[in-house]
Amino acid sequence: MKTLALLLFTIVTATWLPLNAQISASFVHNSERWSIIPGTVPVKHQAGGPTNGYIYSADILQQNQAINWFFTASPAFTGNLTPYFRGALSFRMRLLRRGASTLNGFYDVVIVGANGQALIYKFANLPNNEWTPYRLRLDAKDPNWRVIPANQVQVNTSNNPWFSANLPTPNDRQFFAIISNVRSLHIRGEFMVGDDSCALDEVFLNKPKQQ
Repeated sequence: MKTLALLLFTIVTATWLPLNAQISASFVHNSERWSIIPGTVPVKHQAGGPTNGYIYSADILQQNQAINWFFTASPAFTGNLTPYFRGALSFRMRLLRRGASTLNGFYDVVIVGANGQALIYKFANLPNNEWTPYRLRLDAKDPNWRVIPANQVQVNTSNNPWFSANLPTPNDRQFFAIISNVRSLHIRGEFMVGDDSCALDEVFLNKPKQQ
C-alpha cells in the first residue's frame, strides 16, 4: 500500500512540476553562479534587497571602465528555454550610486542563441534609486525586441551596445529558434556616465499561463 501511495505521489508530482516550474535567482545566500562581463571582476553579493539578498557591481570595480558591463546569467538560464516561449523574463534593478548623466540609447537585455544570433531588448524606462520591476514578454509580440547577427552583439567590448528601432524585429519562428538553444543571457548594469553602481534581484523565467 505504501509503495502504491509513493508511486501515485511520484506520478502526480512529475505531472505538476513541469507545468508550474520556473527558473529563478533570488540571491538570498550568494550570487548563484551569476557573473559580470567583462569577467575580470567577480559579481558582488549583498544582504538586503526585496528578497534579503542581491548582486551588484560598479564602474570602479572594472579594470577597463570604457566597457559597458552586463550581468551574465548562470547556466540555469541557458539551453532549451522553449517551455518559456510566450511566458516572461522578470527581474528588479536599482541604482546604488548614480553617475554624472544617463546612458540612453543602449540595449538592456541580450539573449544569445547557439549560432550567435541574438535577441536584444530596450527598456521603456531605466532603473532609478528604488527597486524598479521589469517584465519582458518572451515572444515577438513585445515591440521592444530586435534581432541581430552574431557580429553585432556588444556585451564584452568597448563598443557601445547601441539600440536602433530600425533593426529588424523577430517573428515568432525566429524567437523560438533562438531560445531553443540559449548560449548566454545578459542584463545591462551600466546606465550612467561616471562612477555608478547597479544592483539586480528576483530574476525569474515564467512559463506562459495555461489556457
